[in-house]
Amino acid sequence: MRRLVQLTVLSLGLSLPASAVAATTPGAAFGVDIRMGGRFDNMRMCVATPEGFTAGPMADISVFTELGLGDKLALNFTLPIFRPVFFGAAFRMLQFEPDFALLFRAEGSGNADWVFGPTAGVSLHFGPDNLSSAANRGVEFFAWGPVGGVYVGRAVDREKGNMDLEYGLGVNATPMYAEHDLWPGHEPLDGIVVAGYLGLKLSWAR
Repeated sequence: MRRLVQLTVLSLGLSLPASAVAATTPGAAFGVDIRMGGRFDNMRMCVATPEGFTAGPMADISVFTELGLGDKLALNFTLPIFRPVFFGAAFRMLQFEPDFALLFRAEGSGNADWVFGPTAGVSLHFGPDNLSSAANRGVEFFAWGPVGGVYVGRAVDREKGNMDLEYGLGVNATPMYAEHDLWPGHEPLDGIVVAGYLGLKLSWAR
């Protein structure tokens, strides 16, 4: 549990410089990102499916900052909030997956443009494996992995009001590497997570 708290505090601390840049840089934006979808995960315990089941739902609510790098290019940083807090409080687990996206904008129709680009981040896990359940927890271990993916969306600039909308589709994959010395008596296990999600962003320009 102590390791869980330390990892969460460290991850939140690393995100502060990005938030500070967005808050003081002209042309930046901030907002809320809601994601819902599904995933294949052969390593981590899933709280919504039976033990040993490798497919299931995924959802998160995050905050994000976006910094314009040019007329058609922006750098987006997303900081998950719901899943790390909920999993930590309810299940004594850590699943934390912040990410960056390099987003290109192409003209669409009316006031809606296409937004697309690569995403990259890191996945941190602390908890049991996928053969466990909330009622039958195995030995807890730490695992991590790099996240890579792509995102395509439609950005709608609203003429009235200062809140813009964006909706899109993202897919990503993560090879997960377990810290085996924290998992005595078990065969070494590395895994993979593949996820797809629908996203909705509510953003405010600064």
